[in-house]
Amino acid sequence: MFAISQENASGLSEVPFRVVAGHAIVSVSVNGVGPFDFILDNGCETSMVDPKIAQALKMPIVGRTTLVSVSRETVVSLVIAKEIKLGRIVTSNLEVIVDPLEGEKSIAPTVHGILGEDFLQKFDFLLDNEEQRLVFEQEPGVLLSTMKGTHLDLPRQSSLDGRPIYKQLVVHARSFELAGRDLAMQLDSGTNMAILFSRVGGTLFLHQQGNMTSVIEGGHRQGAQLVRVPTLRVGNVNLVDMLLAIMDDQPHSPTGIDGTLPTYLFHSIYFSHSGGFVILNPSKAKRPRSMEMAVIDRVSHD
Repeated sequence: MFAISQENASGLSEVPFRVVAGHAIVSVSVNGVGPFDFILDNGCETSMVDPKIAQALKMPIVGRTTLVSVSRETVVSLVIAKEIKLGRIVTSNLEVIVDPLEGEKSIAPTVHGILGEDFLQKFDFLLDNEEQRLVFEQEPGVLLSTMKGTHLDLPRQSSLDGRPIYKQLVVHARSFELAGRDLAMQLDSGTNMAILFSRVGGTLFLHQQGNMTSVIEGGHRQGAQLVRVPTLRVGNVNLVDMLLAIMDDQPHSPTGIDGTLPTYLFHSIYFSHSGGFVILNPSKAKRPRSMEMAVIDRVSHD
């Protein structure tokens, strides 16, 4: 377990969230109005708002785009959010998608948006599922210096100005029952079920449960076959007695990704967008002996 107190740490900003049906919901202000309930979804590349919010705030339309997901393809409007604020964390002039969010509202009727990776990728932060909070670094390395754990590198991409970005939060997983092969699994806070795409599942030896489930992907529910995997190893973390939903491939299934892992499977995850890595289940680092003695010496002289 990793624990840190915001009150006793400078350069950190803490934001609580609540969990509904396996989904993290945060309070977000848009253009100084709110708060509104948004689903935290780092598997969604572009943040979204529902039409009521866009119309009420008179958010200017700057274009249209095709929203592509596993289950659908539709043309939607793009609008500008002059300011999106999560606790003390703020970003400006973010292009967001206008969408009815029918699937998300079936999770919680109060949901008015999705806070996606386009917002989150601007920050390094800890997703703490045990304490139901996000802890953002407002000064580089402040939080990272207090924890230890294995760094799992993320796939690197380049932005238009040549800077490295890490849009796909993909880690590698392996299981004997999955033929011992590496699987590229996306960490996704917007799903409540571990998913394996059928193009992978069809080639592996899996114990069929004979049960069906429904998974919300791209705002729509889709049926999926359940299978059970005794152990799935991700980095240095063993996920035991795992249920996987085998989802049929669609024309728009993401390439290079074999499935998704809900972030709630881990007690906490540190996301370093600046460094291009994640730490699964980080633990609190011990301070060097010299640092401890310096603190004791300072206290004794006060």
